[in-house]
Amino acid sequence: KDKLYITYASKEARLQQGMALIALDGTPILELVDRHKRELQLRGDTAEREIWESVILKYNNCTVIDKIGRTFEMNSALYDADEYVPEYSLKINDDGILIMKLTDFNNTDAIIKLLSENQELLEISKNLIIDVRLNKGGSDSAFMKLLRYIFPRETNLNDLDDGSIMQLYMSERNYKLRMDSFTQYLQSLSDPAAISFMNTFIRELEKHKDIIGLVEIDLKDAIPDMIIKGQKNPENIVVLADLYCGSSGDAFVETAALSDKVTIIGRGTAGITDYSNLAVQEWSNTFALMYPTSRSGKIDSGKGLAGKGIQPDIYIPWTSEHTERDIDLEKTIEYLLSK
Repeated sequence: KDKLYITYASKEARLQQGMALIALDGTPILELVDRHKRELQLRGDTAEREIWESVILKYNNCTVIDKIGRTFEMNSALYDADEYVPEYSLKINDDGILIMKLTDFNNTDAIIKLLSENQELLEISKNLIIDVRLNKGGSDSAFMKLLRYIFPRETNLNDLDDGSIMQLYMSERNYKLRMDSFTQYLQSLSDPAAISFMNTFIRELEKHKDIIGLVEIDLKDAIPDMIIKGQKNPENIVVLADLYCGSSGDAFVETAALSDKVTIIGRGTAGITDYSNLAVQEWSNTFALMYPTSRSGKIDSGKGLAGKGIQPDIYIPWTSEHTERDIDLEKTIEYLLSK
């Protein structure tokens, strides 16, 4: 609680995973928590939900403690970010457990391809882990085909979810920006179901395009039947989640939690879908402003996700041991082998 552990370091050779920051410009971490509480606690008031990136940027020097207790000072610096390479993978471990990793929901066709190539394996396997830790989100349509394995029988999602009310803030600008985004995304899709899903939202925008202000829509009316065929196998599914799983990652974990054969393990998700459907306004290909254009009706019923996210069925607190090995995955495998 009084250190900031380094979970990843690439460009800075002096830092290694497992080291920790104990002070910034000579100020201990706990004092900085009080000083920057509002910034740090945007996603919750516990230490493991604090977001430190913007705070660290305010300081020029940091005090580091290595894994054997030695301390040293170093100047803070900005580095080029590593190129993000999405991962959509499925492997089987020595215990016969399938482990699927999805780092985002941006590529519907890639996820459908993964499921198609492994259909036989998925249909005969008993245990499946879906790892959406660090999932960057994307589009809900990207995980629709995966829901066939999430639910054990034919299911209408509208019968399970009572949070179907959404408020859209309509304006001429919002309509144009969202339509541009949807049109561009549709061009990347080839799956008919995903295209149909996206066209539903386009029709809602078209229906209300001349209105300025909040428009309340009921998704159950817009999408009267969201039928999932369902599949007995895998019998046991664990979804691994954490604070860095957000947007459509939030939505996937929330949907998966509705199935009686799914267990959520890890830590609460980002919880950033109370306000969603981002519009992006760009200027001269240099600057971009992203802002939400919808508000979830769950907020008014006290079921909003801000500050807590989707809570796991089995909570695994983050500790410094997570920098040494994948404790979440270890405990998940133990859990499945015990069933």
